[in-house]
Amino acid sequence: MLRSDDSVVCEMDVMPTQPAGTFNEYQAYLVLRRAEIATAISKRCQQQVAFYANLDISELKSAAEQILGTLFEALVQGAESHFFSTFTNTIERRIQDGLDVDDALRVPIAYRHEIRLISMQAIQEHVAQAESGMPVLLELLDVVEIRIVERYRQHLRRLEALVGNSLDGVMVYDTQSQITYANQALAHFTGYPKPANLIGTAIENLVALDEHHRFVEEISPALAASGGWQGQIWALRVDGSRWLAQASVFRLVTGAGETAGNGVILRDVTETARAAQDRLRLLLDLETQAAELKQAQQEREALQEEVISAQEAAIRELSTPLIPLADGVVAMPLVGTISTARAQQIMETLLEGIGTHQAHVALIDITGVKVVDTQVADALLRAARAARLLGAQVVLTGIGAEIAQTLVSLGADMTGITTRGTLREGIAFGMADGNANR
Repeated sequence: MLRSDDSVVCEMDVMPTQPAGTFNEYQAYLVLRRAEIATAISKRCQQQVAFYANLDISELKSAAEQILGTLFEALVQGAESHFFSTFTNTIERRIQDGLDVDDALRVPIAYRHEIRLISMQAIQEHVAQAESGMPVLLELLDVVEIRIVERYRQHLRRLEALVGNSLDGVMVYDTQSQITYANQALAHFTGYPKPANLIGTAIENLVALDEHHRFVEEISPALAASGGWQGQIWALRVDGSRWLAQASVFRLVTGAGETAGNGVILRDVTETARAAQDRLRLLLDLETQAAELKQAQQEREALQEEVISAQEAAIRELSTPLIPLADGVVAMPLVGTISTARAQQIMETLLEGIGTHQAHVALIDITGVKVVDTQVADALLRAARAARLLGAQVVLTGIGAEIAQTLVSLGADMTGITTRGTLREGIAFGMADGNANR
């Protein structure tokens, strides 16, 4: 009814023709002993399979009773599909959790063994003689084994296709450092004609000689401590040329937790590293150029500040010129608007000129000043008072009718300041006063 090859063939869509009573009696007997069977199966699994040794016995027993329930239903109701899916899905979950496939096949064997023992212990004659139910039940368990193997083969074929077509190099080497598996990408990276040429090669032959010490100093300790290592390492091609590999090495263990070898995933990052180096050199060049540009900019800014300072000095000289007219006589013609900053400048220039030229008469001409307000008047008065402290007489010229009215309306105190209508009159006064003081 069954055959085991690359595919599963189950011809049990219709249960074998058996007397209904025989199946019912046999099923009833097994149901009565289900808890006992589940306990025996759980203990056997924990004794024979390391994976189950760490699981709670109650969890195993619960799963066993569930599977037994679907198995007993299959005996009388023909619900074998539900039984197969329940059993194989449970085993598949265990495999995903780390159960070894060989150990997974021990589970249906445990079911078959314990059910046979319980059946042989039956003392009821009609149950003991009802052997027609046992072959069917055992045959169902045989199919589970076949389906587990087929599921594993399907997973293996998918995994082989995935790894074989991977763009990353993949290999496995055993505890003797001999390569046992290599994919096409690895053969391409290393320059071998095909993956089979790598089988049996020592892993050290694929690594640059100056990198061998890293197996002892880095890789092996990391595998022992955490089960994995990642890093870059210089590898060798079959022609002796070097290539930079980004490597991930991980330990492979058996179901019993023993090391079976190591798996390796490799990626050729030679061009990526070279491009990174080129970018680094470019950045360094740019930084150098930026530093030079910054220095040049600083020099330009310093020069610009010097030019601005010189311009400002020239402007100050032009905006507040001090003209020596004769011994002891200086004149300062003012033009434009007088701001607070310029008023301070006027005073500084006037006092400095009086001291430099030993002047006793200082002419301030405001003919070119269009607006005289409180601020301007105050600035002129303060400049005059300061000049008097240096022993000089201030002569204010260029006062027109409009400015005179403004000064009167502002109540400006012009005491101590001599005024003349025009600069010519002021110069004449100054020259005459200067001659008188000789």
